[in-house]
Amino acid sequence: MENNSITRDRFADNDRIFKEFSCQICQNLLWKPHSCSSCHRILCEKCMQKWFENPMNRNTCPFCSKPSEYKPCTIITQHTFAHLSIRCRNEKLGCKQILRYKQLGYHETADCQYLSEQCMKCNQLILRSKLVEHQQRSKQCISCPIKCTICKNSFEDIDFQAHFTDCYQQKIDQLNTNIDFDRNMERHIRDNERITPNSTLIYFEKFHVKFQFIFENLLSNFPNFLRSINLVQQARERNCGTICVGLIILVLTYGKFMIFQSFSDHTIMFCLTIFTFLLGCLFKMPLKIFTIDSTLNYARGGMASLCLFLFTMKLILLLIRLYYSFIPTYFAIGIIVFINYHLACLIASPDI
Repeated sequence: MENNSITRDRFADNDRIFKEFSCQICQNLLWKPHSCSSCHRILCEKCMQKWFENPMNRNTCPFCSKPSEYKPCTIITQHTFAHLSIRCRNEKLGCKQILRYKQLGYHETADCQYLSEQCMKCNQLILRSKLVEHQQRSKQCISCPIKCTICKNSFEDIDFQAHFTDCYQQKIDQLNTNIDFDRNMERHIRDNERITPNSTLIYFEKFHVKFQFIFENLLSNFPNFLRSINLVQQARERNCGTICVGLIILVLTYGKFMIFQSFSDHTIMFCLTIFTFLLGCLFKMPLKIFTIDSTLNYARGGMASLCLFLFTMKLILLLIRLYYSFIPTYFAIGIIVFINYHLACLIASPDI
């Protein structure tokens, strides 16, 4: 039984690679692998022959149970197997060579220095030169228990054939059950994906509801918020008005002593003229002012404008001096406070 099986202890590469290239039935390394034409599962040649010995299994796959045909694997798969490293089966007899997968068959049957054959009675590997001697000696050739490669149990030669057939069928049934379970699970997942919304959509829906609730609360409080802003703005305006009134009262009370008693009218007019000139320099004058017009004399017009400006300032200063001389300060202050109070009431009354 061992002449066509490559067990794990003979595999010279990584054990992880052995799992990828092992037969799912006998759990040994795939030797002369064949693939199903329906499900493309790979099976070793020994297990395939054992499966087809049963007339009920003719032209059916042991994995998918569909009518199919087993053919040798593709060239790509065979090329992958060809680079695996395997120890010679005659290692215990003295051969220490490690060969490639594609060289193993020829080496073990023709090229090895320790060519061996399997004894049909005890299933041991015996050197060809000593096989006859081994079979003639009853003490050396004793029928030993055969270890099942599927369940790893040992049986006598008489009982092994029946056990291996049953164990083999149980392994196939187990594989079919696993395949059916995987298919049902995939179908169940697909059905749930059609019915159950995606978790991302659920999270987005919850976030949308929460955001809408917060937005509605903001909208409901928005009028109060605007009213508060309006009240703050009115308070600022009233404060500004109060400050302006205070400045006006301060100017009306002490302004005449600081300005009109310290400076003459000519000094005030000169300062205002310089200030007006500097203010005019900050703005760009239109080009049409510099155009030549024969109907106008710009020199005379400029002198007339200057005289009118000086006369206006002199008149304003005279009126201010008359105001300070004949109108009491407390009377003007009372009028300004009265006007400011009524303006504040008119601004605040529509909202409050």
